[in-house]
Amino acid sequence: MGYRYSSAFIKKWEGRLVGILCGGVAAAFVLAGGGLMVAEALELEEFGSTASWIVAGVMVLGLAIGVLSVVGVIVAGAVLGGLSLHRRGWIPGLLLALWLFGGFALYPVMEVGWAFALHLLGFAPMIAAFFWMGSKAKVPMYLASGTPGSPRLYLSEGEGDFSGTGKEMDRDRGDTSI
Repeated sequence: MGYRYSSAFIKKWEGRLVGILCGGVAAAFVLAGGGLMVAEALELEEFGSTASWIVAGVMVLGLAIGVLSVVGVIVAGAVLGGLSLHRRGWIPGLLLALWLFGGFALYPVMEVGWAFALHLLGFAPMIAAFFWMGSKAKVPMYLASGTPGSPRLYLSEGEGDFSGTGKEMDRDRGDTSI
């Protein structure tokens, strides 16, 4: 079986997401940094003038572009990663991304020590769903450290890295369009 997407499809979307991430972060730095430099050059210390509001708007736009590019890429990557394994894989992918960002949003509200542990524990069912989908799809899965040449603990040998042809995307429904 293998992945539901072809190697070309995965590489294309990987390139798109990396481009969105890099472009969004670069645009955020340019807009926010440029806004700060303009504010300093015009000696804008208080709000009240039209120029100060325009500069503040540019800086907020830069911040929004940066945040949305990072959040969007993480959500899209999680959803596409789930879909590459199963036709309903978007569900654990979306839940994984929402749980990640929801925990960051709730940390200031829940000022108790167990909130962080509960947040980390909440990842277990979603990660288990990814491992279950991967084992059903017979994709290679292993655990290893991030250092080159580290030993790998194989959880599933799989049939190869990209055995999908792209025509298997929704084989259960008969839909093979991308």
